[in-house]
Amino acid sequence: MSGVWKFRFMRWFKNGLELLMDQSEHGISQIQNGSLLIGSVAASQSGDYKCLAVNEADEWTVCIKLMLILSSTYPVPPEIWGDKVTNLTVTLKHPMTLSCDAHGVPIPSITWTKDGKPVRSHLQIFSNGTLHISATQRSDSGLYTCSARNIAGRASQDIRLLIQGELLSKQSCSPPSVLHTP
Repeated sequence: MSGVWKFRFMRWFKNGLELLMDQSEHGISQIQNGSLLIGSVAASQSGDYKCLAVNEADEWTVCIKLMLILSSTYPVPPEIWGDKVTNLTVTLKHPMTLSCDAHGVPIPSITWTKDGKPVRSHLQIFSNGTLHISATQRSDSGLYTCSARNIAGRASQDIRLLIQGELLSKQSCSPPSVLHTP
């Protein structure tokens, strides 16, 4: 985004919050060409970074995911990245996938619970922490919790899932019948 491009302004965001460059206690600053400079690297600076650049003609947004692993001997507590969806509605008998994008050092183990109990057998949990239901049932509604643990700590994220009935097509509905009694 630097070089021949002249931007009216550039703003940087971390995990959705604007980085205020006048508050440099985090060791982060913006250099003259607009690049972000991280002066003192720390694991806490991992996250989702976004640059918004605006010039006279257009606007650009660039997103970067930064995961800093400083040393395998330095434990980093788990952190769950990505969208913080708290409520999800899915149609009955449709597939559904929930992701748990957890990071830390050592790599955290991921478990899922539904309403505080281990998830049932018809649900699939993949090695990357994704939970999948191929055809949802009404009994799948509830509070799902993704938990990530390692020796440095624990992180969790709750998602309330609501399974709604199938939508009836207009063609499958017949008009009401009228009964005549003598």
